[in-house]
Amino acid sequence: MAVHVVQAGNGKKPPVLFLHGFPECWLEFSAVMQLLKSDYHVIAVDLPGIGDSEPIAVNEKSNIAYCICALIKEMQLTNLTLVGHDVGGMVTYAVLKSNPVQISKAVIMNVVVPGVEPWTKTKQNPMIWHFRFHNIPSLPEILVKRHERVYFDYFFKTIAKHPERITDRDRETYAAA
Repeated sequence: MAVHVVQAGNGKKPPVLFLHGFPECWLEFSAVMQLLKSDYHVIAVDLPGIGDSEPIAVNEKSNIAYCICALIKEMQLTNLTLVGHDVGGMVTYAVLKSNPVQISKAVIMNVVVPGVEPWTKTKQNPMIWHFRFHNIPSLPEILVKRHERVYFDYFFKTIAKHPERITDRDRETYAAA
């Protein structure tokens, strides 16, 4: 399975691997990568099925984690800091549970991890209705197709802490990915 990888910095420096959130792509971390590239080997990926990464048959976090673990092994990353935002944080947690040996440090941001409290209470929040919606096979893709920008704008406007910081260019890029 091919995962789209973007790298910057010196490959001999400590690696930091970024996993984006929903509904973003690797570009979510481009500014941070520019800031860190002189001191770290910074890497960002498009999660499976996003942007230029191939989709996988089942988008369970454990399956995505398996893909990320395979990438870490293929890239021979050691002393790795894994950084996940939103769904990327869920994947980071799944990577830690399945293969923590390769990870030196982890950052999980802006997400409640499925199965870890307060997950039960969080699932009841009407603002995250999309968790259940996205679990319906094929239906979200059918209903959202050609309306990605409108669909994603809903989340940027209602859930983002600073929606004004998300530019029109960002919105278009994420929708295209």
